[in-house]
Amino acid sequence: MNENNMNGSMGNGQDGDFFNLKGIDVDAEDFNMNAGKKEEIPRKADGGGGEPPKKDDKSGEEKVSPLSMLFDLTETLAISTSVIIIVFTFFVRLAVVDGNSMNNTLYDGDTLIVSDILYSPQYGDIVVFQKTDSDYWGDTALVKRVIATGGQTIDIDFETWTVTVDGVVLDESEYRYLASDRTVTATGITFPYTVPEGCVFVMGDNRNHSTDSRNILLGVIDERQIFGRVVFDISSFTHFKRFS
Repeated sequence: MNENNMNGSMGNGQDGDFFNLKGIDVDAEDFNMNAGKKEEIPRKADGGGGEPPKKDDKSGEEKVSPLSMLFDLTETLAISTSVIIIVFTFFVRLAVVDGNSMNNTLYDGDTLIVSDILYSPQYGDIVVFQKTDSDYWGDTALVKRVIATGGQTIDIDFETWTVTVDGVVLDESEYRYLASDRTVTATGITFPYTVPEGCVFVMGDNRNHSTDSRNILLGVIDERQIFGRVVFDISSFTHFKRFS
């Protein structure tokens, strides 16, 4: 989520590391007294030549067995998997766009992360919902943009595509797309229209290729039918989007 590491290491005293020896004095007299003396090498009891004592070859580092490493890795993967399952079960959902009604904001095949944490629908939210009270839509999940909420009055001028909510003209220049191959207006809905309480009026950004609240087949959406709002489009690194 762009949806952006540094590693540091410390030297071991070799390869150019600088050790500050300031303050360590060497007595010149002691140095001269020891100069010229040869270290005596102890001899074996049989009179043979002695050997200097062997240095301890132990590095002092704790060794980790492959079995222990495998156990730690398995434990980490199990914990990570559990966290992911909990998050996607109780906090967010994944959804895949099927169709082009949200062009040019979302495209067919886009993968979305949807969240319903402390969610209350607001104008401009892109929401995923299921019209459970309609046999026409069955168990199909849909994605649209919230244009008006409960109690608000919406009006649409289909000649200029001006949308007003409670008398205020909406600026839809950032997301509205008008394909020129067809025109979709309203079916079974008369404007101005007041949205019932507890419901939202939704439209697709691709206005001429969207069946939405302008059509009685869908109508307004009960807020209880909303799974949540789209927070991320994670289709690819180049197409990653965050929706606030």
